[in-house]
Amino acid sequence: MKKTIMLIGVLMTLLLSVGILAAKANAEEGVAFAGLNLQGDTLFSLSSKQLTVGIGMDIATIKDGLIALRVEAAAGMSGESTKYGGGLTVNLPKLVNMAGGTWAAKMFNPSVGLIGLYDFSASKLEPALMITIIKLEM
Repeated sequence: MKKTIMLIGVLMTLLLSVGILAAKANAEEGVAFAGLNLQGDTLFSLSSKQLTVGIGMDIATIKDGLIALRVEAAAGMSGESTKYGGGLTVNLPKLVNMAGGTWAAKMFNPSVGLIGLYDFSASKLEPALMITIIKLEM
């Protein structure tokens, strides 16, 4: 229970901090708040060399949606504890379009990125590569 309360406090502080920073930079840098969106993600932990699955949400985007600031909750597939964190992702269709190409698979909106995941039970931060394929926006 104590860890859950601490986690909620950390996530709320992160969301508030991002909101304040994004609002300051919004007029100057083209930062936009992301609407409510959820994605199911696959992550590869670089330190433990294991796959994890998670759910994440983009908080803010820059460069017309090319780069997103993202929060994530992920659980290992071999019974590991749940890890929480955040990082940056790149939207592949937007990258292809910016490079002059055309993204043909309109139903799929993959993003790749680097996420830092913190395991509260082991007090350990580990980097993970992330890919998401389908994005649901509400």
